[in-house]
Amino acid sequence: MKTDKDLVGILIQDTNSEGLITQCQSAGSFLTTASKFAPGCLMTDSTTGVLYRNSGTTAAPVWGAIENSIVKSYVPTADGTGTGAITPGTQIATVTSANANHWVTLPAPVVGTLITLVSTNTTGYEIR
Repeated sequence: MKTDKDLVGILIQDTNSEGLITQCQSAGSFLTTASKFAPGCLMTDSTTGVLYRNSGTTAAPVWGAIENSIVKSYVPTADGTGTGAITPGTQIATVTSANANHWVTLPAPVVGTLITLVSTNTTGYEIR
């Protein structure tokens, strides 16, 4: 992860080819700084685990919580079962890991299905 001097409290996880942030974390600070966040950017509030999406523009970000059944939280486990097993139908999986040697298990593949994994902390994990 990286940071930006203009975005205090934001950990940048991914950017697009234009350098705009597409995925990040915040400890409750939802900045609306122009020319930093891509439309559709996903921001995880690391204090609550709630996932937010920029429904605004690059010039004027607008953060709204994504609260529906397609967003689910997971905790990697030593064997990828239980809280580490991503269920079918999940489109956005927020993952909070305490051990880099634990993993999440993806559901059986379905053509056309896309799952976005969003890490809510800095501890890594495996995907199987």
